Amino acid sequence: MEYDRSVLVVFTNKGEINIDNFTDFLTVACDANSANDYVLSMSRSVVRGQHEKKAARGLWVGGTTPFGLDYVRKGSGDTPNAGEIILGSPEDVQTVRLIFQWYQEGYSHRGIIEKLRDERGLKRTQNFIQRMLINPFYAGDYRWNRKTRGRFHALRDGRVTDDFTPGVNEEKDMVFIPDNHPAIIDRETWTRVQHLVAERTTKTTPFRNGGVHLLTGLCRCAKCGKGFSGSRYEGKNGAPARLMLTCNGHRHKQCRPNYVNQRDVVASIVASLDAVIRPERIESLRAKFYESVAKRRNDVDLSVLERSLARKEADYRDLRAKIKKLPADLLEDFAGDLREQKAEIGKTKEAIADAIAAKRNDGSESVKFNKQLSMMSDIVGALKEALAEIIDTEPRLVRELLASMVDHVTLDVQPRQVSDKHTRYELKSGEITLKPEFNLICAS
Repeated sequence: MEYDRSVLVVFTNKGEINIDNFTDFLTVACDANSANDYVLSMSRSVVRGQHEKKAARGLWVGGTTPFGLDYVRKGSGDTPNAGEIILGSPEDVQTVRLIFQWYQEGYSHRGIIEKLRDERGLKRTQNFIQRMLINPFYAGDYRWNRKTRGRFHALRDGRVTDDFTPGVNEEKDMVFIPDNHPAIIDRETWTRVQHLVAERTTKTTPFRNGGVHLLTGLCRCAKCGKGFSGSRYEGKNGAPARLMLTCNGHRHKQCRPNYVNQRDVVASIVASLDAVIRPERIESLRAKFYESVAKRRNDVDLSVLERSLARKEADYRDLRAKIKKLPADLLEDFAGDLREQKAEIGKTKEAIADAIAAKRNDGSESVKFNKQLSMMSDIVGALKEALAEIIDTEPRLVRELLASMVDHVTLDVQPRQVSDKHTRYELKSGEITLKPEFNLICAS
């Protein structure tokens, strides 16, 4: 018995095609290859367009916006702000703020779901709450390309490539723009919640390079001047562990414990630094800086500074000559004085250089000031990005960024009597001292 083994394929645009016929088979193969090339070309163009035309400009790329946020749709006419992210309905915005507030008050994800149902008439899932609490869009920060889900192309090292692995991308491949759009949650609340989420997330692998203490060596007590040490307190009855800072003066019975939660301090620091680099604040700083330069140009007597430098250098030489004659066992007693005098000479030389620049009015101080502002903006931007990922990554980067800009933080912690036997402490105020690299900003 013979069978007809020919295959007949019917295309809507070509009609009947016989695969057993070589000409028809070649036609189908060429058309399929051409279609595949078109799909790949389209995929590459889509990824490139998403990055260059939207993500790089902080515009909404596509899909559903986060709950409580919206974006400007493109109208029939000219819409120059199309794609800009804006606040959603007032009811949704208030719901988002309540969720963050409830989480700070200690409600679990399930507890928040119940409150949403009872008080707002909303039915939501735990995944909805989890994703909202760590979404940087609610703090006004823009993030794109955190995950790659495409089949053909992805963005790597700023270019479109087909050599990639789907999943969570490295930080260098993400687009992160701080303060890109109106925020629903203020910076301090956002930072505090990120720490809360990290604390309540069980980690089985310990962190390297210093663990989760972010303020090592940075905090001082306003009462006694001693530093603060970090400690981890395990929660009772299933409560999450807390990372606390305690005054070292208490160990020597020189001060109260003055303990304060690390997340409260970090949240206050980040919010304060963020406020400095706001556009309106930068203009105010710049105006004060120019005013101080003009005043210094008129007030500074260069000859007085030069005489002071000559006197300090002479004292330094005399002290060195005397130290050389001392016995070896007494050298250490005077080494500190020698270092202090050398530091004073360095400061006076800097003051003379600043005075000369001010007299010359060559704009060098303005360039230096703008450079410091730019450096500070870059560090604060990187700090926001690191805090947005602190749940999934090591906290070491946050600690390094803080230490690169902050010399020390003075904390004023006050006691609060909650009962006859128990006293709690609250962070009332603080003072951030920046490193010398940011001296012009501090002076303004």
